[in-house]
Amino acid sequence: MSNELVRSCRITLILSCCILIFLIFLWFVTPAKSLIAGFIIGGLISFYNVFHLAYRVMLAGKLVASGSQKLVGLKTLSRIAVVGFGIVLACRFPEWIDYRSLVLALPLGIIVMIVSASFYYIKKST
Repeated sequence: MSNELVRSCRITLILSCCILIFLIFLWFVTPAKSLIAGFIIGGLISFYNVFHLAYRVMLAGKLVASGSQKLVGLKTLSRIAVVGFGIVLACRFPEWIDYRSLVLALPLGIIVMIVSASFYYIKKST
């Protein structure tokens, strides 16, 4: 794995952990527990999908670089199933998990990945 990819993954992991720790702290402090629980579940699903996709792309890239004829998929159906599981969980327990905040938190992993890539390119250009 190249240095820039390792650095970007490390920054993404640190930012995602900081966001989740902050959300868990808010869950303990605020009375809007279902709203914050939706953000926590949505963030966990989002970060799982981002890191799973990064791993699968890295695996496929290694196989292509080695010249292997073996096909490796990106497991899109499993990532969609995880999102579906989160939505079913929110619909099953609406008093514990707010579905609106869960849906709002789903693009959080992509946003964190874009921010971490921006950090790399800003540092590279200066």
